[in-house]
Amino acid sequence: MLYYNTINELLKNSLYILMNSAIFKPFRLVGGTALSLQIGHRESVDIDLFSDQEYKSINFEEIDNFLKQNFKYVSTNQLPPALGKAYIIGADEKNTIKLDIYYTEPISYPCVEIENIRMASCTNPYLLLTQFMG
Repeated sequence: MLYYNTINELLKNSLYILMNSAIFKPFRLVGGTALSLQIGHRESVDIDLFSDQEYKSINFEEIDNFLKQNFKYVSTNQLPPALGKAYIIGADEKNTIKLDIYYTEPISYPCVEIENIRMASCTNPYLLLTQFMG
């Protein structure tokens, strides 16, 4: 069971779109949203997706195109991605959420999949560490 009361409908719908697309299969949800969905301790307002794919192997142009096809509003900087890329996605300019997509070192802890959402487990020290560092 996930604590959907910790996220708004836009975030929930956006997360389902991302998690159910082939382009985002290598990614898992990490950070505060993954933790809040699992333990319900606070509200969360953004999506942090990490992949341990080989550096420079993610096709950010394909991700840009996917986001533009699936969300009415998409904003990002035009700089070449280094370790990842930040986006603002949503229904319009006033109804948005922040989406961060990043490479990470290989993750030795398995992810959990609950209701088609792949995420770091709340027992994963890496997930907890991102909360204290971020």
